[in-house]
Amino acid sequence: MNNTNRNLLYLDIAVDNDDLDRLIIEPCRFTASYNSSNEFERRFFVRKIDDVMPLTLFEVRFKNYVKFGIDSSLKKPIEDTDATSSAHAFNNRSGNGTVLDKRFYEELPMGVMVVNQTRDEFYILTCRWSELKQFSDFDVFGRVFKGMGSVIHLSALKSNSKGRPATNIRIKDFGIIPPGSSLLGLKRRDALLDQFPFLPQDASSIDFNDADRVSNAAYAIKSSGNILFHQGKFEMASFRFDKAVRYLSHAMELKKSPFEHEDRLISLAVACMLDSATCKIKRKDFDAALNLCNEAFEYNPDNSKIYFRRGQAFHGLLSYEKSLADLNTAQRLAPNDKDALFLENASLFMYFAVANE
Repeated sequence: MNNTNRNLLYLDIAVDNDDLDRLIIEPCRFTASYNSSNEFERRFFVRKIDDVMPLTLFEVRFKNYVKFGIDSSLKKPIEDTDATSSAHAFNNRSGNGTVLDKRFYEELPMGVMVVNQTRDEFYILTCRWSELKQFSDFDVFGRVFKGMGSVIHLSALKSNSKGRPATNIRIKDFGIIPPGSSLLGLKRRDALLDQFPFLPQDASSIDFNDADRVSNAAYAIKSSGNILFHQGKFEMASFRFDKAVRYLSHAMELKKSPFEHEDRLISLAVACMLDSATCKIKRKDFDAALNLCNEAFEYNPDNSKIYFRRGQAFHGLLSYEKSLADLNTAQRLAPNDKDALFLENASLFMYFAVANE
């Protein structure tokens, strides 16, 4: 139920063919015209700057039709004010200038995602809050009502050398949810248990010296990845598996020597690495899968599943001799693994086929 006294704005965003969770924003103020049916088909670009804190601010413009912003960190919406008050407001394009006071900067976290417009295309720029002073054309501000996970996912996408995303991102649909309207008619997807911050350092609710608390959080994140994987959303699933590894690694880094239950955390970390490698293989990103397998070997060099997964990656890279070596090892360590035997035979066939060319 929209229990606010203002319209909510919703966005359906797709990454490649994967639909993100619907993003619902409670704006302070926005102007919109929904007569242009093709505007939401426009692409926007994502650029990621290294060493960025978790992102919580997000602004999108559909040309001059929709303008809004998001802040998930504040407990209540920022109220609209006029230029004479020292309140939290952005400058608008009508010429009625409003300013940001010092308290506004202090309340916001460092991580910010901003969207600007260039001609008829869009891009997302991620940067530190202190770097935002180079931008002068903010319009509206608000907060995430639902769907913060989608914002975090967008911020983690890879970009190419030109700062554009390596994947196709588009806004499929958007619209208004009036006050008092039910949210039940909106798209619903499987509930994800992962409600944890992007960085483990920001997860104040977790005692990283408590192996049970850490493993429970990692299992919740991993289970979210499993749901996304079974939906065929491999990039989104990989993001969750990598996040689980990040949490487990952080806990283990805090321990300077072997500790109780360390083996359990290592085993879970390896499982998440292999799950992420599987996602990479599904997306034919074999080099990334290979790197994950090599990282997993540092934790458990005698794991047959790592050899099998790396054999898959080598097979995808057409390195059939290396694939055979890993799959032979996987078969020796787990002689009843039929998948390894099948792929071994396939690699053997391809190896001789290439050798006879």
